[in-house]
Amino acid sequence: MTTEEMTAWAARLSVKAARARSRSRSLQAEVAKVTREVSETEEAMALTLDRMALQFPGHAGRLRGMGQAAREHTALERQRLQHYLGASAGKGSAG
Repeated sequence: MTTEEMTAWAARLSVKAARARSRSRSLQAEVAKVTREVSETEEAMALTLDRMALQFPGHAGRLRGMGQAAREHTALERQRLQHYLGASAGKGSAG
């Protein structure tokens, strides 16, 4: 392989790497957006279950339990998101 060929190959490789990094950042942003949307939906669901518990006293225990489970899952997902975003930020500064 000549010097010119090596230079051209390195340039193509660099472009491909830049595209891959860009795609990765785009996908990370999409994951964060979807996670936030799911969390908001779960919070709304928990509030709905709480209101239903007031309307249906015979099922209140179960409905409150389901609402609490939704809140716990929301908290867990937000914690995972923060960890993910922190890990992603760390990777970005290394490159």
